Amino acid sequence: MNDCGPIIHDDPVLAQGIMQFVGQPMFIVVATSHDRARLAARRAIIEFEDLAPVLTPADARKAESYVLNPLNSRAAMPKAAWPKRRITNAAR
Repeated sequence: MNDCGPIIHDDPVLAQGIMQFVGQPMFIVVATSHDRARLAARRAIIEFEDLAPVLTPADARKAESYVLNPLNSRAAMPKAAWPKRRITNAAR
């Protein structure tokens, strides 16, 4: 599972299909020594396609590029089930 989100499970450990930010891990190297790991990492072939940058909140909304998926919050109890209450003015 490529997920390390502790609450909302949406935080990938590795880039998956698209790199979201500079420095995002793309792969893991497992080796028997530090030198062999560095050699293996240098052999990786990574191809990038330039995408339009998303630099402002307005750009993000236009591109529908969100940090989290939009959430819709609803009351736990529908208004029809709320008890009827009389509103009083405590200052009287």
